[in-house]
Amino acid sequence: MKKRKIFGIGAAVLMLLVMLAPMVNSLTVGALEIKNDNISKTLDNRQLFANEDIVYMPYRGQKDIEIKPGLVYYESTQVIIRYRLQVTLEIIEAITGCTCIDTITEIKPYAALFELRPGMILEEFLSLIEDITDIVFVELNAIFSNFYNPNDPKFSDQWNLKAIKCPSAWDKTKGDNDVIIAIIDTGFDFNHRDKPYYVASGYDFVDDDSDAQDENGHGTHCVGIAAAAINNEEGIAGVSNCKILVVRVLDANGRGTLWNVAKGIIWAAVNHAWVISMSLGAYLGPVSDDNRLLKDTCEYALYDQQALMVAASGNDGSLLPGHPAVYPSVLAIGAVDEELDIASFSNKGNKFVAPGVNICSLKKGGGYVNWDGTSMACPHVAGVAGLCFSVLKEKKPLIVINVLIKGAIHLGQYSVYGYGLINAESVYKCSSREASFPIAKIDISVLFYNLLERFPNAFPLLRQILRN
Repeated sequence: MKKRKIFGIGAAVLMLLVMLAPMVNSLTVGALEIKNDNISKTLDNRQLFANEDIVYMPYRGQKDIEIKPGLVYYESTQVIIRYRLQVTLEIIEAITGCTCIDTITEIKPYAALFELRPGMILEEFLSLIEDITDIVFVELNAIFSNFYNPNDPKFSDQWNLKAIKCPSAWDKTKGDNDVIIAIIDTGFDFNHRDKPYYVASGYDFVDDDSDAQDENGHGTHCVGIAAAAINNEEGIAGVSNCKILVVRVLDANGRGTLWNVAKGIIWAAVNHAWVISMSLGAYLGPVSDDNRLLKDTCEYALYDQQALMVAASGNDGSLLPGHPAVYPSVLAIGAVDEELDIASFSNKGNKFVAPGVNICSLKKGGGYVNWDGTSMACPHVAGVAGLCFSVLKEKKPLIVINVLIKGAIHLGQYSVYGYGLINAESVYKCSSREASFPIAKIDISVLFYNLLERFPNAFPLLRQILRN
């Protein structure tokens, strides 16, 4: 009877793999086969410009842009081209009169960012390049924003560090400065008195220079949560004393483009980040041939560069995280309050949750401020991952992810809390024996997402439910 039961389970697993395999394979092969048809599809997709959920606008140079929850925003003067041969760029420039202003060659197919010439609209550009067979697909340059809700400034006890058991973990390690946590955000206030012991200005993709000074405050707050100096007799403590690498991709308004986010991820990964923390996001819809750059970038960082990826899930109370948190290669982080209940604003479908309400951290210009948001939850997990790497002494993100899963504090329904509350005491499980991989749970949210990814137009009702 027992053998028959095991055989039945094995058959079911095999059947599931057989069903999913063509879904994944057809996505990859399909993107290479459609070529011109994909450009035609983008050109003919008129509802893109009429859909009430989509805002198509010239982003650069605009101030005080209000990003409304649940809407998708695109830069109307730029287009991302995915291609295989370098000569393709010269051909596109010659045919369209537009300029290639940047490229990404670390991932394949390669990516190029084109600036439309003055007065040109997207449809005209796409019609001109329709016959170039080397173009794999085209996608728009989405606009990202941070995920936080301002709270009244005040100084309070750091309930968050006690909730995730940091004091106990610090008996084991406070973090190794050889372990680099990249904070991809609005930058950092490098003049703050309570800054991390080890912090470096990585790169500023907004101004295209090496000075990642914060002009917004959001990045400074996130850095403080992950690594404000511990035991320096000054203000607050962060989760770890790991080294912080600051990468600026969001501007003074807390906004940035898909292109800069992708460039920032690749730059951090290539520059030896062990953990990449992203308290930002956008809502791009299912991954399709019109939207793959960010997904490919995250997979490159995790699988090629061995960087553990964490991202805020979003503050709209939706059943699924935003992008990039929703990708399987990224740990989606939701927020809980002081009662360890899911925060009213937090998206669901998380891998882990962490404190995200009334979180005290560093304030741009000096002092401290309390904020709410999944943006605040995300760097808690980045800091704990840094502690685990500090004990493990090896850059093996999949082992650390498994350690975090085993150490998580169960809080409730998996579709809401994921594996549970991140637990800094996971550092005591960082050994080869403790890190053996368990049988993975079925992630229903990712299963739904993959269905949408495979059949983007087949489940309008399901998409509407998940978005709401």
